[in-house]
Amino acid sequence: MILFFVVGKSIPVLYVLTFIACMFSTMTNAFRPITVVGMTDHIYNETGQQLNGTVSAIGGFSYKCGNALSNAILAGVLAMTGYVPNAIGQEPQAVLTGINSVRFLVPLAATVLYIIFIQFYPEEKLQAAKARVE
Repeated sequence: MILFFVVGKSIPVLYVLTFIACMFSTMTNAFRPITVVGMTDHIYNETGQQLNGTVSAIGGFSYKCGNALSNAILAGVLAMTGYVPNAIGQEPQAVLTGINSVRFLVPLAATVLYIIFIQFYPEEKLQAAKARVE
């Protein structure tokens, strides 16, 4: 959230905060495979069927759908704020605010939602999935 307010004011502070934010943002990349492994274990325990490939394919498809949705949101924000292609350095303030919102505030909101939703994921499934991955 701090990055949203720092952009354009101090390049060294922007670099330091971006470095720190990137160190923590990559942690979420480990959660997706762990939840996929937990889901395959849960399906096997409930039905006796091993659907590893199906669950992994669904996970990959949902990841790609998420990327497409995020790109559509970015394109919509650019369209709503009056973005003009090839006008580098001449963008209205609304366009810059829109770009920074999509770059910093939308991922913040998504992270908060992810943290809220992961609280409802059973702890024993996370532990079993982590042990299986290791």
